[in-house]
Amino acid sequence: MQSGASKRKLTTVLAADVVGYSRLVAADDESAIRRLQQLRDVVRSLVERHDGRWFGEAGDSLMAEFPSAVEAARCALEIQNEIAARNRDIAADRAMLFRIGINLGETIVEGDNLYGDGVNVAARLQEIAEPGGIVFSASAYEQVRTKVAIEVEPLGPRALKNIPEPVTAFRARTATRGAVAAAVPRTATGGWKRRAVAAGVSIAVIAGGAIAWDTLVAAGWRLEAFRAQAAQPVPEEPSIVVMPFLNASENEAQEYFVYGITEDIMTNLTKVSGLFVVGRDSAMSFKGKPVPARQVGRALGVRYVLQGSVRRTDAKVRITSYLVDAATEKTLWAARYDRELGDIFAVQDDIAERIVTALSVSFRSGERENVQQRPQVAQLPLTYDLFLQARRKMIPPSPGNLADAEQLFKEVIKSDPDFAGGHAGLALAMAQRVNQGFIRAENQAERDSAVKVAIASATEALKLDRRSTMAMYAMASALLAQGDQEGAVRYAREAYSVQPGDAYFAATLGIMLTFAGNPEDAFIYIDQAIERERVTAYRARGQFFKLAAAYTAGDYVKAEQAYLGHLEAGGQCFSDCLFYAASSKLRLAEQATSADEKARLAAQGRAIARTLQEKYPDYERSRLPGRIAVFKEQKHREHMRADAQTITRLREAQAAP
Repeated sequence: MQSGASKRKLTTVLAADVVGYSRLVAADDESAIRRLQQLRDVVRSLVERHDGRWFGEAGDSLMAEFPSAVEAARCALEIQNEIAARNRDIAADRAMLFRIGINLGETIVEGDNLYGDGVNVAARLQEIAEPGGIVFSASAYEQVRTKVAIEVEPLGPRALKNIPEPVTAFRARTATRGAVAAAVPRTATGGWKRRAVAAGVSIAVIAGGAIAWDTLVAAGWRLEAFRAQAAQPVPEEPSIVVMPFLNASENEAQEYFVYGITEDIMTNLTKVSGLFVVGRDSAMSFKGKPVPARQVGRALGVRYVLQGSVRRTDAKVRITSYLVDAATEKTLWAARYDRELGDIFAVQDDIAERIVTALSVSFRSGERENVQQRPQVAQLPLTYDLFLQARRKMIPPSPGNLADAEQLFKEVIKSDPDFAGGHAGLALAMAQRVNQGFIRAENQAERDSAVKVAIASATEALKLDRRSTMAMYAMASALLAQGDQEGAVRYAREAYSVQPGDAYFAATLGIMLTFAGNPEDAFIYIDQAIERERVTAYRARGQFFKLAAAYTAGDYVKAEQAYLGHLEAGGQCFSDCLFYAASSKLRLAEQATSADEKARLAAQGRAIARTLQEKYPDYERSRLPGRIAVFKEQKHREHMRADAQTITRLREAQAAP
């Protein structure tokens, strides 16, 4: 074949990769490199035996093509069996295991290399295979299903990284898969469940891995195994995470649109009280990561995983979504929607209803109506597109982002004055300018104007759509800035009642109750928010709210625990956080019974107070008065003023010669 010449051909591609190769090299680089070379020689000989051609290798990955999908499948089975045999006498943490993906598709031939989707899909399928496992595309499996003695498990359509359309995949139930599953370390859990799982694993090991784990245990036992392996407790009610949908559009600028679709589907599910929905921040932490559903479920401690993709071309949208049981990796439901942009709300409603049905969850009174959004979207469907751009601009809520969002929301209102989302968004942008401290306390006229616009816009939004939680949240924030704590609680409670599964609205209700003088009840909702954010890094906000509630309630032990939890979650302790933490430490020092404990706590309190002064030298003058003002009860205001005076005396004493 002449160099530089290129043509297309249909062929079967096998992609293989070593699991955890970097870890093995870090542990013993010489041994790992030597074993990889030995196994590569084994794989090369098996590929040649099955009429395959080796065409690529990079690091620990291998590529081969076959004229027949049947031969590729037989070769893959022999590879996994041979490698399993060679690992038999090697310690589990040193075993070198392969994942294999097989795809039948069109490739581009250039010299001795192959390129194109046919190759890329095989490589991505390999990534979702289990250690010691094999995953086929539908095109490859169709060729082998009646010709190779292999049992498969359908995985349904899978969104693969950088592959425009979801690929329907099938996982081979290999003997090596069963053996590997038995060797996977499990988190420590007490009771009969752990012993039951261990007994099942022992049977699999005794059987020599000849029978897959899935065939040894009933569905209930698989669920118990999943619960035992989960990094966090799996809720008793049906639990779900909505993964960030894949942008299947050619235009990367459509990310805001895909984010908006994902956000709205998640919002609909949080309106169903019988579902445990993972918080949006934790879910979005998986964006851009092709992580298998089982791994996501284990990491987050949730049973069900919703995945999908969005492709947009002008005013047409294709949404593909599928629901996977992370305990069994079975696809429970899948659908593809080809719609005009103006029909997008109906698609989101349908997805939520289908999930609720698939999980046998019952709607409570009013919940079905809440899920069925169907507001008057626009005479021009692109108004919704503009709304999604504006909403995305608010993350993170910086002064510049909020200013941009404000202008976009005004364009939404101009485009369609009857669309509630435009008014709700403008209200929220204005309220956040005040509550985020972007309008300083001394600029009272500007603050009053922003609050006035926020309340008027939220009122208009609720006239157009009485279920708009965005408008309810904006109204609560604006009323708080106005000093109406009871009104803020009322609207925060309404938003929570519409979306009881939303971590953000639970946390908001908690902090509003704190400011209204009821911090004891606030803990109920703040703890819900913390529980739903299953990724530790996203629990910082909830822990800060808990710190504020505990300090207000006078529970300084709980306040200290929340402060430590905030830091553990990677939270940055800004001015209010430092004030609450320093004051709580100093109060605990006053209550301490031993001299050593009193001295230790006082020293810690002084250190935090010193940090507050160094980072925010004008805190007591510029920020503290506004923070005191948001509390309804006079006793809580006096409480803060007294602690502020204590911190001032400490600073003056430290400054004295």
